[in-house]
Amino acid sequence: MRYFYSVLDENDWSDTNNKFDVVTCLNVLDRCEKPLTLLQDIKKVLKHDNGIAVVAFVIPYAPFVEFGKHILRYDIFKNSQSRIDS
Repeated sequence: MRYFYSVLDENDWSDTNNKFDVVTCLNVLDRCEKPLTLLQDIKKVLKHDNGIAVVAFVIPYAPFVEFGKHILRYDIFKNSQSRIDS
């Protein structure tokens, strides 16, 4: 039996028409601006009958964003972005 895997581009993987047996998301949810959208996209690309999502995240969950050389909690980053955009 042969097994194959694909490493897809971080921005285009959810736009594929392919269905996958397994999708891994390891320690990414706390760095993602829209974690629920990411989980929905994972569900969308899994095979419906037996697809498996492997998800790991740090507990306690504390989202943050890497902004240049700075690492900010997401709520602080979001508030600073609204001031920058105005």
